[in-house]
Amino acid sequence: MRFLIAILMLGAVSFSSPPASADQNDPQLDGLFQRLHDAPNVADARRIERRIWIVWTRHDDAAVNGLMRTGLGQMERRDYGAALDTFQAMVDLAPEFAEAWNKRATVHWLLGHYQESLSDIERTLSLEPRHFGALSGRGLVYIGLEEWDLALEAFQNALEVYPQMVGPRVNSEAIRKMREGRAI
Repeated sequence: MRFLIAILMLGAVSFSSPPASADQNDPQLDGLFQRLHDAPNVADARRIERRIWIVWTRHDDAAVNGLMRTGLGQMERRDYGAALDTFQAMVDLAPEFAEAWNKRATVHWLLGHYQESLSDIERTLSLEPRHFGALSGRGLVYIGLEEWDLALEAFQNALEVYPQMVGPRVNSEAIRKMREGRAI
């Protein structure tokens, strides 16, 4: 069980992502996603991933960017109630900003609000279908719900976008081992 918890925490890093500062409509994303998909190794993929997160977490509205910084700081301090309020304000202010929904989904997941997290993940993916963080996060939610087949499917969807992504690969293997009754 400790191993599964460690795997979940590894996945959480992928789900919440590094802080940064354009949104899901930025034209440079198409090229970045192609490069991410074709990256020959994890190190190259992670460099491209960081560039994508920078684009995803930046918004044209300075107030939205301020809320993003505030919410990320609250998450770092594990003040999830305050972070949820902050990301709710961001969703209200910028409902077409995919990363606002993704961050709120992450906080819901951290609080164990799985259905709310799934709802926010769906909204994220409706705005940015390639959001590998949300795809992987959906897998983490399904682990919390003990919906193993759905978790595996979600992790596979993340890997289709980002084949070098470590969290979904490790989490998938852990689920397979657990289901086979092998030690993880």
